[in-house]
Amino acid sequence: MGKCISKPIKSPKNQETTTSTITDELKSEIKSAQEVISVMTPPQLEFLTTTLKDYYLFKGLNNDDLDDIINKLRLFVVPPNEFIIVQGEVGNFFYILNSGEADIIVNGNKVGEYSRTGCFGELALLTNSRRKASIKTKTKCSLWGIDRLTFKNALKLIRSTSKDEIKKLLFQAPFFAFLSDSCKNQLLEVSIINDYSDQDMIIEENQEAWFIYIIKSGIVKITVNGIEKGTQSEGQVFGEGALLTGDNKRRATVSSVGSTQIISLDQKAVIEIVGVNYKEIFQKNVIINCLANDENFKFFDLDVIKNIAKAFTVKTLYTDEVAIKYVEDIKNYIYVVCYGCIKSDTNAYGTYQIIGLGNALAKKIGRFPYTATTETAFAFAQLPDIEEKLGFSMNFFKKELKSYFFIKSLYFFSTLSLPGIELICKNLAEVKFSRNFVIYEEEDLNDNIYIIKEGAVGIYSKSTLIARLDKGSTFGETCLSWAKRQVTAKTLTKCTCLEISKDKFVKYHESAIAEKVIRKMYYESQFSFTDLKFSERINTNYNRDYVFGWSDINRMFYFVEVIYKSTVTNKEKFSNIVDEKCIMIQLDNPHIPKLLRTYSDLGNVYFVYEYFPFEYLNKFKGNRFREDEAKFIILSLCSVLDYLATKNILHRDISRNNVLIDSKGQVWLFGFNYAKKIENRSYTILDSSLEYRAKEVILGRGYTRASEYWSLGVLLFELLTGQLPFGIRYFDNPDEIIEKIIKKPLVIPEYIEASTQRILEGLLQEDPSKRFQFEDIKISSWARGYEIKDIGNNILEGVFKPSTRQIVGSTFTLRDPGRKMASLLNNKHLDEYEDIEWDEFF
Repeated sequence: MGKCISKPIKSPKNQETTTSTITDELKSEIKSAQEVISVMTPPQLEFLTTTLKDYYLFKGLNNDDLDDIINKLRLFVVPPNEFIIVQGEVGNFFYILNSGEADIIVNGNKVGEYSRTGCFGELALLTNSRRKASIKTKTKCSLWGIDRLTFKNALKLIRSTSKDEIKKLLFQAPFFAFLSDSCKNQLLEVSIINDYSDQDMIIEENQEAWFIYIIKSGIVKITVNGIEKGTQSEGQVFGEGALLTGDNKRRATVSSVGSTQIISLDQKAVIEIVGVNYKEIFQKNVIINCLANDENFKFFDLDVIKNIAKAFTVKTLYTDEVAIKYVEDIKNYIYVVCYGCIKSDTNAYGTYQIIGLGNALAKKIGRFPYTATTETAFAFAQLPDIEEKLGFSMNFFKKELKSYFFIKSLYFFSTLSLPGIELICKNLAEVKFSRNFVIYEEEDLNDNIYIIKEGAVGIYSKSTLIARLDKGSTFGETCLSWAKRQVTAKTLTKCTCLEISKDKFVKYHESAIAEKVIRKMYYESQFSFTDLKFSERINTNYNRDYVFGWSDINRMFYFVEVIYKSTVTNKEKFSNIVDEKCIMIQLDNPHIPKLLRTYSDLGNVYFVYEYFPFEYLNKFKGNRFREDEAKFIILSLCSVLDYLATKNILHRDISRNNVLIDSKGQVWLFGFNYAKKIENRSYTILDSSLEYRAKEVILGRGYTRASEYWSLGVLLFELLTGQLPFGIRYFDNPDEIIEKIIKKPLVIPEYIEASTQRILEGLLQEDPSKRFQFEDIKISSWARGYEIKDIGNNILEGVFKPSTRQIVGSTFTLRDPGRKMASLLNNKHLDEYEDIEWDEFF
């Protein structure tokens, strides 16, 4: 043990004093220990470095920090049949077994053993509690010891490297979210990051509960009595039951699937920070969190919601105890499952779910009583008590809520606070217009913003229709920045609008909707085809080229789709392009690129869209996305499909080729080549992406809205696995793809989180009538924590943010502006085209 090593280890300062102090502390723990003082050998250094790096608590340390810990280790020798630590005593050290064997004894019974590389003693140091077990040597043992201070400092170093991430996840937990800032900061200081490898057990069923856990990254598997019950992923919490119900025994075993990082908090430390009435505080926080995210209450200020929460009573229910005896009571009560589960013969509600006031979960209550399936913290409040807290009746509230919901659901107003929404509702005036009525013209000084309640309005630029707006659309917003109108607004049908003067609205303009006003100004800015310069081709899809455009007149970029007239070989194809334009000019959604203008020249048609920095999702073909990234992408597309459903439009080609991700992580649906206005079913044979086609479409049974969600399921599977479902390979030929979709079963990898597996099974359900669609996804546990409308209105920040290309307009070039009749193609007259005038439509 006295050999020199090539990499010197620093001698600790005041070595004699430190050694003496540690030895004294150790003597109180290991009565028969003998300290060995010598220079560390290379094999010992390698052993300790490897062991510490593999240990779940220290995986986050870099080499310098590991060296610092190793430098402070002390080597001890203990004879056989001696206790290293004793159950119930105070713990001072964390140990690494260097040689020999030792038994693990709990309450006098041997429950396991340690051999070389075994690590133990951390629990008492983490929780500031007494030893939970005894460790007794079987043979002569040598072991390395780390004192309490060194151990704690090492964990603090790991925490400091990702403090912001821990803080974000920690304070999202429903029972922590509404604590005071001082409490939150103290909790942050006692949080610890643990690294686990595949199949490592994190907690064990029936074990005493010592920690609360939040998943920082990765997936964990939950089993009860040896039966797998599901998985959890990033941001989800487990082990909190003891804080919410008082049951201090684990109800399930939780183990790592692959590599995971887990944030843990000592339960006793949490209780000390929060106080003796911690259970009531956490239960109340869960109620506040549920109210704040419920569709009925989310518009209220937090102080109002906290006051409403005081109306709730929390009761602990035991297994089979009745929770809701008469389901008719849902009309007069609001219920919250703070923790646990209640179940009827046909339905169940779980942790963090709120039921009442006609929300989505209340509509599924059914006809049978509900009982607790396990020990459950169950809260309830009567409507009269809530009305007393609010100061008005629920009937009045729901009537007012309709107006709030309508205004808040509109993209332009979605980011306004409750006072802003109230101001708009109070100052709205209803106006009616006859068909072909000009509401305002270019150069007018009209100072109103309009919301279409019924009917349709056309927006014209230089007499060209550039947008068709209908119910729920807004227009006129640019009056908040421009003194004069740049476009004309004229009714296309009889029309009822809600009107608000900019004078009543301007105080909320700057902070809440400035970016949206700028975007509207961009849409209405004047430019012509001859102004545009074009970049080199950036993509090709379905015989169409895509380029960027630049206008020297208004100094703005555009995204341009180039359709070659030579590919339009019959009138049906021409009609499809006209239909595509008609569909695009009526779409006004923040997740669909806005068609601004169309142009035609000798050889091409140009669809000019708004520009934003983006990357094609197809660029990441074969990549595996994280669960949260894939979820945000799919929920964003769900919001688009729900919007298209209000227009009776089917996209009919949802695939990675037609999804764009912008620099802010927002998701856009593009590629409306095959889109069609259909109320029920389409039997058109399409040349769309084959691997995304639903089974019923391949079998010739028609394309419905359910077929869109099948494509969404394929995309979700692809995002999570980097592969296509049903064993389809990217290089398979069409016949192979069709055969696999029709004949092969859906096989979902085990590493995919359980709630995600259920969504995949629902989306890729063979029977279209049973397939998951928007409402099924919206109320699923998979979508819990997300409000799809908020995603659709860009209120929530995107998760996956690709790096996007920088473009420079000075490098773009002009195209030949010569324009001729569309019947001239390749200098030949084609009889079929003689009646077609491209310029009339483009």
